[in-house]
Amino acid sequence: MAGIGITLKELFQKDTYIGRVQAYVYSSAIAAGPWISAVLVVNIMLIISAYLIVLPIERFLFMGTIVYSFVFSQIITAPWQFLIARYLADKLFQNEFDYIRPAFIGLTKIIFTFALVAAIVFYYNKPLPGYYTYMAGTLFIILSLIWIIMVFLSAAKNYKAIAKAFIFGGLISIFLTYIFLMYPIPFMEHTSAANILLAYLIGVLTTYIILIYSFFDTFSFGNYLEYDFLRYFNKVGILFSIGLFYTLGIWIDNLLMWYSEHGAIIMETFRYAPLYDHAKFLALLTIIPTTVLFMVQVETEFYDKYKRYYQTVRGESTFADITEARSKMVGLLYRHLVYLLERQILITFTIIVLSGYIFVYLGYSVLLQDMFRICALGALSNAIMLAVLLILLYFEARKEALLVSITFFIANLTLTWYLMPLGSDYFGFGFFLSALIALAVSIVCLILCLKSLNYRTFSKQPYILIPDSGLFVKIADKLNVLSLYLSDKNFVFPKNNTLYSQDQETRAGK
Repeated sequence: MAGIGITLKELFQKDTYIGRVQAYVYSSAIAAGPWISAVLVVNIMLIISAYLIVLPIERFLFMGTIVYSFVFSQIITAPWQFLIARYLADKLFQNEFDYIRPAFIGLTKIIFTFALVAAIVFYYNKPLPGYYTYMAGTLFIILSLIWIIMVFLSAAKNYKAIAKAFIFGGLISIFLTYIFLMYPIPFMEHTSAANILLAYLIGVLTTYIILIYSFFDTFSFGNYLEYDFLRYFNKVGILFSIGLFYTLGIWIDNLLMWYSEHGAIIMETFRYAPLYDHAKFLALLTIIPTTVLFMVQVETEFYDKYKRYYQTVRGESTFADITEARSKMVGLLYRHLVYLLERQILITFTIIVLSGYIFVYLGYSVLLQDMFRICALGALSNAIMLAVLLILLYFEARKEALLVSITFFIANLTLTWYLMPLGSDYFGFGFFLSALIALAVSIVCLILCLKSLNYRTFSKQPYILIPDSGLFVKIADKLNVLSLYLSDKNFVFPKNNTLYSQDQETRAGK
């Protein structure tokens, strides 16, 4: 979350109620904006459609479209988010701001291509009207692009625009849902589902347009190296694997449920488990406060101690000074993690207790309520586990973070597969137990990492400058040259990447 810290600190330093509310609103927009938009808004839309007596099959078709768009857009983009976040952090630290805009353009092109191909392959020859598949495919692509732009917007400063983008987009979707259901566009088939999907698509598209404007308004400059970030596959390519396994770990239980006897198929297109998916999505909403609180704590308090420790290491300090800085940082970190755990336990158990009344009021089934309670415990464990995993990445403990994400994925896959045949009483236990196991592994890894932090810090320092090399460096160079050629028809291909070499020399001089 490089970049957001300065603004948050300024708001919290005001020590006013309005300033703190603004800080938490901005943090919510950055940390959970897409999640709130895709879950909370969709549930409100479903409530409206049920109130206006939309047929269940139409609601299920719309919900299947949303679930697939949401889940698979995350699976496609999450690995890239982990990689590009590190790239952006390095560029911001080195004050090389002219790399941010081209990196966004380059990654957007890659994600757009992947999402477009995936949408075409999936929706090809499906028994749905062309207009519906077009809207569904467009929604999938836009959601994928939103996940990416949110990583870059952590480097921007216009947080009011970010918060307004999701609020405004969500309100448009809700408002248009009511309008389109009262005065529907006369689609030939699946009229209600198509109108609801169109309402949501317009809201999401509005959000993305505002986010794009905010980003380019902040970063109106840049060089031509749109694919420079691909070089990081040679440096920290393990981050891509961490993001992939963690995201697969989040959704593998859903995928198994879809293709089990407990799943359902809608219009021979979407396989999903209506009750379980709904319970899981609602449960993941309960960890939004912890996600926001973690960002606030890391950016306003922990990062100061973290930065102070490494400044002490890099400066002319004694070993006693380094040890003291480490002790203060570690002590603060442990206190924050315990505080996060206490807050999330309080939130989760409060919601679990109140869920009986809320679900009855909303007309949800008892079975959905039971699944929700177990999934909420899984979400609790997952929230703290993710916080610890991100802290491990702060300390360059990438192998340990990969171990945690692989453990989470394998445990969820194995436990869900084993418990699923036992019946609905065990639905959600695979997710809960796997997140709990991964949390335990992450805590052990963090403790061991912090104990040997001084040794790890000094032993991993590079003693000689090693030039970038490898397959992805060559790919990045070729794509950068090609990108420049396509943007300027008068451009002549340089021999031996002359322009890129000049840029490397400039960076070496810095």
